[in-house]
Amino acid sequence: MSRYVIGIDGGGTGSKGIVADLEGNILCNMKGGPINYVGADTRTIDENIENLIEQGLKGREVSDCAAICIGSAGVSRSDVLANFERILEKTGFTCPHKITTDSHTAHAGALNGKEGIVVIAGTGAICLGVNKEGDSIRVGGYGHIIDDEGSAYYIGRLILRAVIRAFDGRDKKTVLSELVFEKLGISTIPELITWIYSTDRSKGDIAALAILIEEAYERGDEVAGEIEEKAAEELAKLCEPALEFLGGKATIAVSGSVLQKNRRIRESFKERLKDVEVIQAMHEADYGAMLLALKMAK
Repeated sequence: MSRYVIGIDGGGTGSKGIVADLEGNILCNMKGGPINYVGADTRTIDENIENLIEQGLKGREVSDCAAICIGSAGVSRSDVLANFERILEKTGFTCPHKITTDSHTAHAGALNGKEGIVVIAGTGAICLGVNKEGDSIRVGGYGHIIDDEGSAYYIGRLILRAVIRAFDGRDKKTVLSELVFEKLGISTIPELITWIYSTDRSKGDIAALAILIEEAYERGDEVAGEIEEKAAEELAKLCEPALEFLGGKATIAVSGSVLQKNRRIRESFKERLKDVEVIQAMHEADYGAMLLALKMAK
């Protein structure tokens, strides 16, 4: 049986994986549930990882695996890392393996394994720069309570703030009030406050409101334009330390819904980083995990 590598990338909502031969040809794609051990039931995450691996091993021997790389949030914690090590041992892998952050797998995928910078702006926001030697710098990504400026959560929070301030007369009226009420199926500010502070509310729910910013802008809403500019400014600031780390010149790949789907935020972001090449991410993070596994195998 031919040798192969496995790359897996996962988070709190789902996971994906790739099995490839030693030339990088994709042999199998896997898809499964979340594999983030932080704040989750260990048994469930174990089962999700085992299910992914079972998909990848179909028709293959575990002993033929040349290397495996897993990218996930929270691996800087010793208990999380220990859980990944334990599940790999349980499933029989003895090949070289790498357990790394999801930002590293995203970087490898976005830049096809080359040096440069990736900015990921989805529910959260983080920047990672990697040089030719493989040394890296992380900027941001410290969570929605104290960080994540420029993310979908950040935009959603500013939308809600604008709606409240407009209602009180502290700031300009905004189309966002109408759009938020319509999306949530409510009609009053007390209902909105109840929705925001519900014990069931998640940061993903707040982040899901970010999409409203585009329609509001298209309808000529001044507040929406200001929020988009703030998001672009914060995302550009994430890149500044990484650019300095890489000597002032680097390719920046953008990933995540905010920079990939919102053209105005992306263009404003690019304008703030003059003379720097900004590209769309070349591949997704599971592909990046596969590339990192290939590097180990070779």
